[in-house]
Amino acid sequence: MRWYIDASVALHALLPSGDLRARDWLDSAIEAGDEVFSSTLLHLELTGVLRREGRDVSMARAVLDRINLASIDDAILRFAAAIKSHIKSLDAIHLASCALLGSRICVVTQLANCDCQVMPGTVSILEQEGQAFVAKIGATSVLASKILLATGVVDRIPAIPGLQQIPSTQMRLVSHLRRLRVQRPILGIACAGPVGRGSR
Repeated sequence: MRWYIDASVALHALLPSGDLRARDWLDSAIEAGDEVFSSTLLHLELTGVLRREGRDVSMARAVLDRINLASIDDAILRFAAAIKSHIKSLDAIHLASCALLGSRICVVTQLANCDCQVMPGTVSILEQEGQAFVAKIGATSVLASKILLATGVVDRIPAIPGLQQIPSTQMRLVSHLRRLRVQRPILGIACAGPVGRGSR
């Protein structure tokens, strides 16, 4: 697997007060032989936080030395400037850096403030049950009050059985990074609200 991390994940993996799940994930990804990427911008972001907290900036090496850093060049800056969605400049550079690494890469970001759980996998069936949704991911069924389907960079309704039956008033397509070119859409799922699992 190839992964791209931003500062939100790197800081949690680095700081003693960070979320241990980020550190554990990074350790397991590297031990599994996965490639983990970020932008050289990450060096600036990590050292900036470490200085602000009065910590030794060399601590950043604990993360930086374990991942691949993509240099920022004119192509990345032009790409970042062309992103029409309203995002901050540093986030745009991260998105551009990730996009130019190719389509077979997954972005890892920190979602704790969103009260949601990210589950990798292919959604085979999506059904509505009352005010909630049930998504079938492999042999597991996931119940959630809200579901975000990440279909890549093209606004479209994927061909998932059951999805067409959900009223359009309960779905919103989010425009994002229309200029990206991918060989294959990436389908992921994030579940928010009360989540239950089963094997049905």
